[in-house]
Amino acid sequence: MTERPLANRIAVVTGASRGIGRAVAIELPRAGAHVIALGPRQGDHMRAGPLTPLAHLEPKQWDNVVAVNVTANLRLIRSLDHPLRASDAGRVVMLSSGAAHRAAMKAYWGPYAITKGAVDSMVRTYAAETEEMTPVKVMAVNPGPIRTMMRKQAMPGEDPSTLTTPEAVAPKIVALCLPSWTETGKLYDVSTDSVQVFQGPAAA
Repeated sequence: MTERPLANRIAVVTGASRGIGRAVAIELPRAGAHVIALGPRQGDHMRAGPLTPLAHLEPKQWDNVVAVNVTANLRLIRSLDHPLRASDAGRVVMLSSGAAHRAAMKAYWGPYAITKGAVDSMVRTYAAETEEMTPVKVMAVNPGPIRTMMRKQAMPGEDPSTLTTPEAVAPKIVALCLPSWTETGKLYDVSTDSVQVFQGPAAA
């Protein structure tokens, strides 16, 4: 990348010790950004909970998934709302998942799908709250099946060589962080390279 459209800008990246977060934390400086990289403590279990029927889910397991996938994002918004609004090009990108909005829900993926659905709602809410009076843009990203440790744990029989790498996805996510990005409150789908409007329920 010859141009540095994020020069003199600061980016906060969570989950930066591995997977998509790590790839994005490496890619952002290429666009000129100064990166504050955040990651879990050694030994923390970051996968979106066990694959189990909802009726078998332990309350502590549920609380852990909600804390990682939902509450952590809320705390980031609370902490970063002021600098985002003060910036001339504040950008927020949160990771969604096809599990949150596919037509046919998969059994046993409830904790992950439910919390990713909550992330989608958080994106839409914060976008609505910042759309009129600020330059802030808020997007969700559905990266699709990616060659990560979480994917390996969830799909141990899958051939990882058939999956997209985090490094291939990272430039697409960085594009949503640029001052030139104009969409907000929508979903960027990596596999189709398209911006999608979240679908509401059918009319009663």
